[in-house]
Amino acid sequence: MDIAKQTSNPFRMIALPNLLQVEQNHLLMSCLYLESRITNVQKLFRKVTSTRQLREWGRHVEEGGSRIDKLKAIRLETGEKFFLAKSNVVKDLDIQQWAVTANLKICLSGFTGSPHWVGKFKKYYNICDRKITKFVTEKYLKAEPDRKKRAEECVAMVRERILAYGEDCLWNADQSGFEYEMRPGRTLDFVGAKHVLAVTQSQNSMTHSYTVTMCVSPGVRKFLPVLFITLQEPKEIFGPLVKKSMFKAGNLYVTASTSGKMTKQLYIEWCKKVFFPQMN
Repeated sequence: MDIAKQTSNPFRMIALPNLLQVEQNHLLMSCLYLESRITNVQKLFRKVTSTRQLREWGRHVEEGGSRIDKLKAIRLETGEKFFLAKSNVVKDLDIQQWAVTANLKICLSGFTGSPHWVGKFKKYYNICDRKITKFVTEKYLKAEPDRKKRAEECVAMVRERILAYGEDCLWNADQSGFEYEMRPGRTLDFVGAKHVLAVTQSQNSMTHSYTVTMCVSPGVRKFLPVLFITLQEPKEIFGPLVKKSMFKAGNLYVTASTSGKMTKQLYIEWCKKVFFPQMN
């Protein structure tokens, strides 16, 4: 019965090898077709290396970009938020929140804005923690273009004066502030110390300051030979003991004010006693 069943279909043993041959030929033709297509594509786009790469690109297009593209988009949008908020106090938590908010539109799965990503973001844009040197108001920021315009006009006026009068007639005066005792604001101590103390000669010397006004010129006479010093005194006058112990020199003109800075009256005194007598 088994032999009869096997010989009842004489084409069975012949059809199976023919079917395998047809499938192999079909697969070979498909490979040759794909190879010819990838060759034609490579002629126009040299960066294409395989059909797998094309399929990967297609998947990226359907998903709105690759993971690297989405990370770049999040970094770009977060950087824009940082530049717009540059005048405000910005911390790492703000950068993380901006990145997470940007990802709501970009839809990168698994993105959390981790501290590692924040660190790479700061390194990319050359951002670091800095000490605030000045606090300003919004009114100050709005007036910034006007200040730049006035500064440019001042520079243009000075250049005209230089051409009209010469460099010898141009003088620039400014005052520099100094503390009686200059101490660094930081020191080394054990981790976790709540109070870090430092010894000073006098508490008064740490809170009081004085200013020195110097006048310079780009001409032959580089600077005035007399320095105008303004000390800090509560009553704007020196007591008898201070006058007696004060160091005196021919190139120093010493005055006093409550703030230790030049006032309008001291400016007039500087013009009459220091500046005008040195002018020919």
